[in-house]
Amino acid sequence: MKNSLLILFIILAALLVSYLVYRAHTEAVFTRDATASISIEADPVQTADKETILPPMQIGRNKYFFTVKAGYQINGMLVGKRLYLQGHWGRLSPYDYSLVWGNMPSYLPNLKFSNAFRFCLYKYKRNVILDNKYIESHLSNNHIIPSNQNIRRALKTVRKGNLVRIDGYLVNVTANVKGKGTANWNTSTIRTDTGNGACEIIYVTKLQINDRIFQ
Repeated sequence: MKNSLLILFIILAALLVSYLVYRAHTEAVFTRDATASISIEADPVQTADKETILPPMQIGRNKYFFTVKAGYQINGMLVGKRLYLQGHWGRLSPYDYSLVWGNMPSYLPNLKFSNAFRFCLYKYKRNVILDNKYIESHLSNNHIIPSNQNIRRALKTVRKGNLVRIDGYLVNVTANVKGKGTANWNTSTIRTDTGNGACEIIYVTKLQINDRIFQ
């Protein structure tokens, strides 16, 4: 009987260790709690950057090269999120985040958002008239490129309604796709454009989710 209990204890201990190791390799670790809460009142901050050189990124058989167009920080509320896993861009940029800022939270009860094919779409509730120009200049769909595995893991934890702060760079990307040649993906650098090419491509070096910071 004692031997059976000892064996059971050893098995349970081994399972616990395996679980802890699994969590350590699959869950994001936040570096610290933020000292200040996220305010989404201001517009995103874009700064000229002609000096930063980002290293190429190898993912599977594909290699990605980045051209920095600007330094970038955006504070916003998540209103849409979509996971993309297929294709060479999905491997590089697994999530699209649709973010709003400014006075947009007051608009949200009358709006519905959806994400598909790397676009963010919205529609009004019936019989509601809103300032379309304001909405389009305070809503951005962002193709998120995590700079490391910890940020990649943290991305999946964000939920609609969370406040996020994203620091990094707006980039153009050239992909060397094994067996298919090269492909290019270019970022928007203004907030007032719409349609194809209007999304920001952000190489993320720091991510704050509510009060936790991931790097």
